[in-house]
Amino acid sequence: MLNPSLLNLKYLSYLDMSGNNFQGIPIPEFIGSLKNLRYLDLSEASFKGEVPHSLGNLSYLEYLDLSMYGSYHLQLWASAMNLSRANNWFEAVNMLLSLTTLYLSSCELNGLPESLTVNFTLLSTLDLSYNNFNTWIPRWLFNITTLQRVNLYECGLKGSIREGFIDALGGCSNNTLADLDLSSDNLQGNLPDSLGKLKYLRFTSMWSIGNLSSLTILDLSFNSMNATVLQNIGQLTRIITENHFWNLSRLYRFALSSISKSVIFNLSRDWVPSYSLSEITVSNCQLGPGFPTWLRTQVELSQLTLSVAGISDMIPVWFWNLTSSLWWVDLSDNQFRGKLPGSVSFGYNIGAWHLSLGNNLFCVPVPSNIGQRMSKVINLDLSRNFLNGSIPASINQMETLSSLNLSSNCLSRTILRKLQGLRKLVILDLSKNNLLGDVTSSLCALPSLIFLKLSCNNLSGELFSVLKNCSGLLSIDLGENRFSGTIPDLCEFHNLHIIGLAQNNLSGTIPKCLGHLEAFTYLGPYSYELPSTQHIRFLQHVEIVSKGNVIDLSSNDLKGDIPDHITELSALVTLNLSWNHLSGNIPENIGNLQRLESSIPDSMISMTLLNHLNLSFNKLSRQIPTGNRFQTFNDPSIYQENPELCGPPL
Repeated sequence: MLNPSLLNLKYLSYLDMSGNNFQGIPIPEFIGSLKNLRYLDLSEASFKGEVPHSLGNLSYLEYLDLSMYGSYHLQLWASAMNLSRANNWFEAVNMLLSLTTLYLSSCELNGLPESLTVNFTLLSTLDLSYNNFNTWIPRWLFNITTLQRVNLYECGLKGSIREGFIDALGGCSNNTLADLDLSSDNLQGNLPDSLGKLKYLRFTSMWSIGNLSSLTILDLSFNSMNATVLQNIGQLTRIITENHFWNLSRLYRFALSSISKSVIFNLSRDWVPSYSLSEITVSNCQLGPGFPTWLRTQVELSQLTLSVAGISDMIPVWFWNLTSSLWWVDLSDNQFRGKLPGSVSFGYNIGAWHLSLGNNLFCVPVPSNIGQRMSKVINLDLSRNFLNGSIPASINQMETLSSLNLSSNCLSRTILRKLQGLRKLVILDLSKNNLLGDVTSSLCALPSLIFLKLSCNNLSGELFSVLKNCSGLLSIDLGENRFSGTIPDLCEFHNLHIIGLAQNNLSGTIPKCLGHLEAFTYLGPYSYELPSTQHIRFLQHVEIVSKGNVIDLSSNDLKGDIPDHITELSALVTLNLSWNHLSGNIPENIGNLQRLESSIPDSMISMTLLNHLNLSFNKLSRQIPTGNRFQTFNDPSIYQENPELCGPPL
């Protein structure tokens, strides 16, 4: 057997154990901890069983050979491993004659061979989802007659569905296929009549099927299919009626989305489905304007999404009685009006309860007893409505709350001074309201808080006291308020990636300590710092993912020089110091900010992550630097209104 003492070889990059006899033991998990491995050969070494998931940790791996021979059944799991440099990868896998399960999801694979003689005789599960093949579905792939589960979700497949496609997929003699997912690709064209021959199909993520009485999951999302298909399969048109669901009594999951609400539901108000669904997702379709009354029969629902569904109605009282079995409710981006629910009694004890009513027409106060009546909610999104009044004190009793978004409303008065009950709060977004008064340092003392957004309010107070306990934050945005005082030294803010302090009443100088922020000097990926809290939509709340490292101190009353230390922030993407009273020279070595740019000339192709610089409306003087990368800052507007500044591009 392989000895775990190999872990002592911390810098091991080449490991070849091929041609040995390990007598049928599994590949050891600890190999995945040899993180510097670039070459790994375990071929013909008499290993058995699954390839351990831990091999996905080998992010530097360039060569992997797991070729095995024998009569045992082999499962290959290599999900989330970077195989972008693997040439002829499928030809290599095709040599594994005893392969029964192949998982290569999220492996950054880029191509499928156009022609291949398939050697698989036992393969039942194929998962190549989340790759980027950017190719037509090769016909040979569906000559594997033993397939039962196929997942090609979001892997860049394109082109039209051709007659005979499904015949090949199911195998003319076996018809074994049970699960098929081709959603989030770019497939087009007519659906083949042969689809109805897959009599064992339980799950499909392509089309509306009327003849498949064994179907339990129907997912029609994220494709471009709008053609009419043959009558014995059912019809996929732009008008969905109850006739499309006849004979689907086993259906328990349904998902459908379209482009620009091109799919319209025309269901009678007294329709009673023959099935009881567990999950419903309808997005970007015309389901309204009325609230769907047929939902009243769906008493086993656990997840419900009706977003961008064209519903302009009040949410009926009876709907909230369904929540004893629900754990996910998303009714965002509609025109719901009336009262917010007085109670949501989420019942499933699975650790995640999500309620999103964002971007609707609710024009009422937040219920005063929300903390008692929604105590199990973990993610609460009431943003982009017309909510008024104050933030109720009872919200402090929501001890499991992880994400709270009340932004873009009409909330007024002060922020609660004591939110210590929200011990698990990760995201707090109260931006774009009419909140007043001071912000106490106790807000940042919440142990799990890492994203704080209070911009576009009328908040005030000394910045030093507000930031006193904020050293653990990843992002802080206090812009467009009335905060005053000087910017404190930020040396202890090791994790900070976003500093948004624009349009306040800040005075003094830019602290020299700003140049020592650790997160602004790290050039690698930092997504590992994001918490793993389930179902929180970080991309909707946090600019860190999409914009990178940002410092915005614009529109204040800052004076003095731009400190030289700021040029050490090599991972800075956006720097905005405009509309202040800064003076002195622009630091000569500011060109070291390799990621700062607005346009990239041919001579600097490697600067692919550069973004933005703004020094306008200050009192800077002397010649604009021209050396190094600074010559690429060629937009005059980023230097305007600095009377003593000279040189190109002015």
